[in-house]
Amino acid sequence: MAAIIAVAGIVAWAPAAAATPAGPAAPPGRASQVASTGSSLASNAAGQLAVSLPPTVPVGNGPDGLALDPATHTLYSDNQNGNSVSVVDTAACNAQDMTGCDQQVHSVRAGASPQGIAIDTATGTIYVANIGGNTISVINARTCSAVNFSGCGQAPASIKDPGGPIALAVNQATNTIYVANIGDNFSGTTDTVSVINGATCNGVQHSGCAQTPPTVTVGAGPDAVAVDPATDTVYVANNGSINQGNTVSVINGATCNGIQHSGCGQVPRSIRVGHGPFWIALDQATHTAYTANNTDSTVSVINTATCNARQSSGCGRATPAVPVGTHPWAVTVDQALHTVYVINNLDDTLSAVNSLTCNAEDTSGCGARPPASQVGEGPQAVLTDPATGTVYVANFVDSTVSVVNPAGCSASNTTDCRSEAPTAAVGADPAGIAVDQAADSIYVADSGDNTVSVINAATCNAARRTGCARPAATIAVGRQPGGVAIDDSTGTVYVANSAGNTVSVINTRTCNAVQHSGCGHTAPTIAVGHGPSALAVDQVTGTVYVADSVGNTVSVINAATCNAVQHSGCRQTPPTIAVGPQPLGIAVNQITDTVYVTSLGNFTGNTVSVINGATCNAARQTGCGHKPATITVGPAPFGIAIDQATNTIYVANNNGGDGPASLSVINGAICDSADSTGCGQKPPALPGVGRAPNGIGFDQSTGTVYTANFYDATVSVINVAGQVTSNNPPRVAVGRGPEAIAIDPENNTIYVTDSGDGTVSILPEYQ
Repeated sequence: MAAIIAVAGIVAWAPAAAATPAGPAAPPGRASQVASTGSSLASNAAGQLAVSLPPTVPVGNGPDGLALDPATHTLYSDNQNGNSVSVVDTAACNAQDMTGCDQQVHSVRAGASPQGIAIDTATGTIYVANIGGNTISVINARTCSAVNFSGCGQAPASIKDPGGPIALAVNQATNTIYVANIGDNFSGTTDTVSVINGATCNGVQHSGCAQTPPTVTVGAGPDAVAVDPATDTVYVANNGSINQGNTVSVINGATCNGIQHSGCGQVPRSIRVGHGPFWIALDQATHTAYTANNTDSTVSVINTATCNARQSSGCGRATPAVPVGTHPWAVTVDQALHTVYVINNLDDTLSAVNSLTCNAEDTSGCGARPPASQVGEGPQAVLTDPATGTVYVANFVDSTVSVVNPAGCSASNTTDCRSEAPTAAVGADPAGIAVDQAADSIYVADSGDNTVSVINAATCNAARRTGCARPAATIAVGRQPGGVAIDDSTGTVYVANSAGNTVSVINTRTCNAVQHSGCGHTAPTIAVGHGPSALAVDQVTGTVYVADSVGNTVSVINAATCNAVQHSGCRQTPPTIAVGPQPLGIAVNQITDTVYVTSLGNFTGNTVSVINGATCNAARQTGCGHKPATITVGPAPFGIAIDQATNTIYVANNNGGDGPASLSVINGAICDSADSTGCGQKPPALPGVGRAPNGIGFDQSTGTVYTANFYDATVSVINVAGQVTSNNPPRVAVGRGPEAIAIDPENNTIYVTDSGDGTVSILPEYQ
């Protein structure tokens, strides 16, 4: 019987027998093969869960705003990190025709850190909010478009706006541009909306651009603005503090516009919405406004017929909300498909809300989380082109625009939506996970509840889910439990409590999926270093290694005197060994007696410490005072797993979710406790894994590496056995915020903790 040892998202396979290592380290095996590896999803279930990405067009660095000129078939994206606006030809890059998506994209200069963009089609003007320079760029769209590039090389006119401009909207009926000013630390001007006269400041006419525009005071942290021309109402989403933010201000556009300023001095009424509204969009057909509430991952539904510039009867009413993906950033309405599309920045998904059953008058469909499809990395803007039936999504992290055919994932058709894995219910914010095959039990650290949930693996697995509705038992542990590891030789579960600087010690023989007699007691603890995050067990030496993420150490616990039945050593302070900054992942190769520890280093670290377990263990600490060898891997290494049969170490490089992630492949034969000559060489890395991989697991039986990709709600499936094929391993859809992985080969099941949903996703083993 084998134990699967999971460590706060870090999983390592270890043999159960506590035998003395025999012979030299295993050959490098797969380490030399994984320069570009891939995988095929053999089973039908795997194929159904696999996600596909829409085509993309490359744009400037950090796109986070979109505007469309239907007359010239031009899509404009403002690029925050490139101080530019990209000019995309949509005539041959849309849902019906994608032959031109590989086009050479032109660009025009903008101000510093552009973060909002809008178009006035009446005057042919693009307005860009540059928060870094407190200006509004004024671009002539008629000489800088997909059909005319002649003016793209010219520096555009600009307007000074000291309030920290971040978003814009145009009322073409009054030729007015409304600019949300989120604030500027230097000017002291905050929480206003600037009102610009588009007749005297546009792509051709600059006479009014030098004038300081009037402003209207709104709620805290205005972040988005939308105009309802039917009622001449301006809606402003305020994402600021709890007392003054989380509202939508309602401005009377008839008395506060480019020409008429009499009402601009009045404080507008407001509507309470969800937490952190980042965007607002209007559906005039149903008289509904939708706000993307970034902090609580919902979309609020506002009745604009009863709360507008003329009618205030509905402004004081509570607004219903629909749950969507993690951190919704922006929203748009597709009238033809009766669908509200919401981009979720920390899921890389596009939610499809049914506007026929979730609107101001009918909220019957607002209760359930809607289906979603996958888009690019870090989506921050979304826009619909009704002429071609296309949804465009600006992906901030990979600097692309996704070109989505929404017909396959809409209110009426979910054929092309993500099919997420089935789940088991656990406690709040599940983090680490481990499988005890002997007891057919899965132990899940619920960091939000300070508990450990116990799932019955015999009745909750890839083939059978009758026992998935609720945990078989729960155990009280320390504060913010994270990492979990099992020592099946003593029947002990060790749980790292990051906020309590302790490790809880649980008896698996009296608290498992079937036997609950010991579950009601609070588990005893042992004090360790600061911020324990991950654990690994070496059953050969009877040692538990704990990565102390705040203390930059590894605590060394004697498992013989601190286990499920023997607590005498739990009162002793364990010795420690210094490692790299912010250690988060840890794994043990029992054959070579080597402990590997990843160092996050506040998302700038890129090393793995290599500890000699023969001289630093429960019985012998002579080597604990020595500085361990290190090996350089990819940026921000999180999870780590070991294939002991080939002496290969796999490291998930998270990269903070803001750039390409990778999987480093270390040859343990030349970088372990016996031979560190190869530690000075940077190992090969596999690109193309999902966004921000946290947890990692290695399946010995199939030669497959799994990574839990925290920011795109997927698991990458990487076949490292046999011939390598590609750089893009497939991904399968799981719940929000996947964090840790544990593998149960006996039930052919992969378990993944979904920290954002309070669930564990259940996947079949993939061949």
